[in-house]
Amino acid sequence: MARDVELVLFRVVQESLTNIQRHSGSQRAKIRIHRNSELTLEISDLGHGLSASAQRGKDEPRFQVGVGIPSMQERVKLIGGRLEIDSTNHGTSVRVTIPLGENEREKTSHSDR
Repeated sequence: MARDVELVLFRVVQESLTNIQRHSGSQRAKIRIHRNSELTLEISDLGHGLSASAQRGKDEPRFQVGVGIPSMQERVKLIGGRLEIDSTNHGTSVRVTIPLGENEREKTSHSDR
Protein backbone atom coordinates (compact mmCIF):
# COMPACT_ATOMS: atom_id res chain seq x y z
CA MET A 1 0.00 0.00 0.00
CA ALA A 2 1.26 3.49 -0.76
CA ARG A 3 2.92 5.31 2.15
CA ASP A 4 0.49 8.23 1.99
CA VAL A 5 -2.47 5.82 2.25
CA GLU A 6 -0.86 4.02 5.19
CA LEU A 7 -0.26 7.33 6.95
CA VAL A 8 -3.84 8.53 6.42
CA LEU A 9 -5.25 5.24 7.76
CA PHE A 10 -2.94 5.41 10.77
CA ARG A 11 -3.98 9.00 11.53
CA VAL A 12 -7.69 8.16 11.22
CA VAL A 13 -7.30 5.23 13.62
CA GLN A 14 -5.26 7.40 16.00
CA GLU A 15 -7.80 10.25 15.99
CA SER A 16 -10.76 7.88 16.29
CA LEU A 17 -9.29 6.02 19.26
CA THR A 18 -8.42 9.33 20.93
CA ASN A 19 -12.02 10.50 20.45
CA ILE A 20 -13.38 7.22 21.81
CA GLN A 21 -11.17 7.45 24.89
CA ARG A 22 -11.95 11.12 25.54
CA HIS A 23 -15.62 11.38 24.65
CA SER A 24 -17.55 8.15 24.15
CA GLY A 25 -17.63 6.58 27.60
CA SER A 26 -17.03 3.22 25.89
CA GLN A 27 -14.52 0.79 27.36
CA ARG A 28 -13.98 -0.97 24.02
CA ALA A 29 -13.33 -0.14 20.40
CA LYS A 30 -13.36 -2.34 17.33
CA ILE A 31 -11.12 -1.81 14.30
CA ARG A 32 -11.86 -3.69 11.09
CA ILE A 33 -10.20 -3.58 7.68
CA HIS A 34 -11.76 -5.18 4.62
CA ARG A 35 -10.22 -5.26 1.15
CA ASN A 36 -11.75 -6.11 -2.22
CA SER A 37 -12.01 -3.58 -5.07
CA GLU A 38 -11.72 -0.97 -2.35
CA LEU A 39 -10.24 -0.81 1.11
CA THR A 40 -12.62 -0.16 4.00
CA LEU A 41 -11.43 0.77 7.47
CA GLU A 42 -14.00 0.94 10.24
CA ILE A 43 -13.50 2.01 13.84
CA SER A 44 -16.51 1.65 16.12
CA ASP A 45 -17.47 1.88 19.76
CA LEU A 46 -20.53 1.31 21.94
CA GLY A 47 -20.43 4.71 23.62
CA HIS A 48 -23.08 7.39 23.91
CA GLY A 49 -22.43 8.89 20.46
CA LEU A 50 -21.54 12.33 19.19
CA SER A 51 -23.54 15.29 20.39
CA ALA A 52 -25.92 16.31 17.64
CA SER A 53 -26.14 20.00 16.86
CA ALA A 54 -29.19 21.49 18.52
CA GLN A 55 -30.27 23.67 15.60
CA ARG A 56 -28.63 23.23 12.23
CA GLY A 57 -29.27 24.53 8.78
CA LYS A 58 -28.95 22.61 5.55
CA ASP A 59 -25.25 23.50 5.07
CA GLU A 60 -24.23 23.26 8.71
CA PRO A 61 -22.26 20.27 10.04
CA ARG A 62 -24.25 17.37 11.47
CA PHE A 63 -22.22 17.39 14.71
CA GLN A 64 -20.49 19.95 16.89
CA VAL A 65 -16.85 19.11 16.15
CA GLY A 66 -13.37 20.35 16.90
CA VAL A 67 -10.46 20.04 14.50
CA GLY A 68 -10.06 16.24 14.59
CA ILE A 69 -12.94 15.22 12.35
CA PRO A 70 -12.39 17.93 9.72
CA SER A 71 -8.71 16.97 9.69
CA MET A 72 -9.61 13.30 9.08
CA GLN A 73 -12.03 14.32 6.32
CA GLU A 74 -9.38 16.39 4.56
CA ARG A 75 -6.70 13.69 4.79
CA VAL A 76 -9.04 11.03 3.41
CA LYS A 77 -10.21 13.32 0.62
CA LEU A 78 -6.59 13.99 -0.44
CA ILE A 79 -6.06 10.27 -1.16
CA GLY A 80 -9.34 9.96 -3.08
CA GLY A 81 -11.25 8.32 -0.25
CA ARG A 82 -14.50 8.92 1.56
CA LEU A 83 -15.07 9.34 5.33
CA GLU A 84 -18.44 8.55 6.87
CA ILE A 85 -19.43 8.92 10.50
CA ASP A 86 -22.56 7.29 11.88
CA SER A 87 -23.46 8.06 15.47
CA THR A 88 -26.38 7.22 17.72
CA ASN A 89 -26.82 7.07 21.46
CA HIS A 90 -25.67 3.41 21.13
CA GLY A 91 -22.28 4.12 19.58
CA THR A 92 -20.28 5.70 16.79
CA SER A 93 -18.76 4.23 13.65
CA VAL A 94 -16.06 5.95 11.57
CA ARG A 95 -15.68 4.41 8.11
CA VAL A 96 -13.03 5.20 5.49
CA THR A 97 -13.44 3.81 1.99
CA ILE A 98 -10.59 4.05 -0.51
CA PRO A 99 -10.84 2.76 -4.07
CA LEU A 100 -7.90 0.48 -4.88
CA GLY A 101 -6.23 0.72 -8.26
CA GLU A 102 -4.82 -2.43 -9.87
CA ASN A 103 -1.32 -1.75 -8.44
CA GLU A 104 -2.61 -1.39 -4.86
CA ARG A 105 -4.67 -4.61 -5.13
CA GLU A 106 -1.59 -6.52 -6.31
CA LYS A 107 0.60 -5.09 -3.54
CA THR A 108 -1.86 -5.94 -0.79
CA SER A 109 -2.57 -9.43 -2.13
CA HIS A 110 1.18 -10.20 -2.23
CA SER A 111 1.58 -9.01 1.35
CA ASP A 112 -1.08 -11.53 2.45
CA ARG A 113 1.12 -14.43 1.44
